[in-house]
Amino acid sequence: MVLIEDDEHGGSPEDRHAWQELMGKEIQLKITSKAVSRETVEKMKQAEVGDLVTVHLKCHRGRLAEGGGEAEVMGGLVYEEREAVHTVGDGEVCMGLELGLRFVLEGETGLVYCGNRFAYGKDGLADKGVGEGWDLMYEIKIIGIIRREGMSSDVKGVVVERKKELGNEEFKRGEYKKALKLYGMGAQLAVESLNDLRDEEGEQEGGGGGGEKVDESVERFVKLTVALTNNIAKVHYKLKDYEKAKEACIESLQLDNGNINTIVIASNVCIARGEYQEAEQVLEEGEKAARATGGEGGEGGVAEIQRAKSRLAKKKAEYRRKEKDMARRMGGGIKRVGGDKRKKTEGREDGGKVAGGEEEVEGGWRIAWKAALSVIVVLAAIGVVYWKQNKNNNVLS
Repeated sequence: MVLIEDDEHGGSPEDRHAWQELMGKEIQLKITSKAVSRETVEKMKQAEVGDLVTVHLKCHRGRLAEGGGEAEVMGGLVYEEREAVHTVGDGEVCMGLELGLRFVLEGETGLVYCGNRFAYGKDGLADKGVGEGWDLMYEIKIIGIIRREGMSSDVKGVVVERKKELGNEEFKRGEYKKALKLYGMGAQLAVESLNDLRDEEGEQEGGGGGGEKVDESVERFVKLTVALTNNIAKVHYKLKDYEKAKEACIESLQLDNGNINTIVIASNVCIARGEYQEAEQVLEEGEKAARATGGEGGEGGVAEIQRAKSRLAKKKAEYRRKEKDMARRMGGGIKRVGGDKRKKTEGREDGGKVAGGEEEVEGGWRIAWKAALSVIVVLAAIGVVYWKQNKNNNVLS
C-alpha cells in the first residue's frame, strides 16, 4: 500500500513530498522525485516482503534540526551503492533503509532519515565509513522490483549470490549469527531452485530442447549450495557448535564428495571433537577423490589436504604428550605406553610375546589407576589401624 492514499485524511500525491514519520521522528520519509497524479501512483509498483529490489543509494550522515525539527543532511557522502540488489524483509539492510525500500515506489526517488537506533547503532559500520552512533540520511532511487513468485532461475541465482556476499561481509565483521542467517536463507533458496530445476529436467527428458540450459543452471545451484553449506559449517565451527558443523559438512559432501573445502572443514571439526581417527579417514578419502577426479583446485587441492594432514599429525602428537604427562602425574612417575606402542619386557625368553603371538600392551591409564588404587588400599589400612587404636584409647580413658 502507498503511505498516503486516503482522501478523507486529506491525502494527495503532494503529501508524499513532505516529511512523514514511519516510526516516530527516528525514521522519516520524503519523496523528492516529481509529483504525479494519484492514478499514476496507484499503477506504480511497490515492494512487498520477499520481493527483489534494485536500488541506487547514497548514504550521508543525517540529523534532526535543532529543537527536534526537520531531518537534514549533515556532511558529505559516506558511501554509495549503484544498482544494489536487496530482498525486502530479509534483514539485509538496517531497519530504517528497509522501510524506505518498501515505501518508495518503483521509479521514484526519496530521502529516508534513520536515527542511529534504526541505522547501525552505537557500533557504526566501519567498513562502510559509518561512525559510532551516527544518524543517517539515505537518498534512494528504486530502479526495479521483481516479485518473488515471478523470479526466474537466473534471478534466484542473483539473490542467492547476494546472500552469500552479504553473509561473507558479516562473517568478516565477526557477526557470526547474522552471517549464519544470511547463509541459511541463501542455501534454502538454492535448494528450492535446485529441486525445481531437477523436476523441470525430468519433464524435459526425452522431450528435447532446453536441456543444456537446465543442466547449466543445475550445476550453478549445486555449486552455490555447496559453498553456502560450507560457510554454514564454518560459522558453526567458529561458534564451537561442532555437531551442527559436522551435519553441514555431511550435507555438502552428499552433493560433492570431492570438494576440498568441505573435506578440510570436516577434518577440522573432527579434530575439535577429538575424533582423530575419523579426521584421518576423511582426509584419506578426500585425497583419493581429489587425485581420481582432479578435485576442486586440482593439485592445489591435494596440497591443501596434505597441509591438513600435517596439522592433524601435530594435534595427535600433542594429544599423546598430554596423555603421557597425565599418566606420569597420576602414576607417580610411571610412563604411559601409548595404544600404538608396545610395553618393553626385559628378561623374557619369548622377547615380550604373549599368547597368540601379540606383544604385551598395557595402556598408561590402566597403570595409573592401578597405582592410584594401591595408594587407596594402603591409606584404608592405615585408617583401620588408627581407628582401632583410637577406640582402645577411648575405652581405657
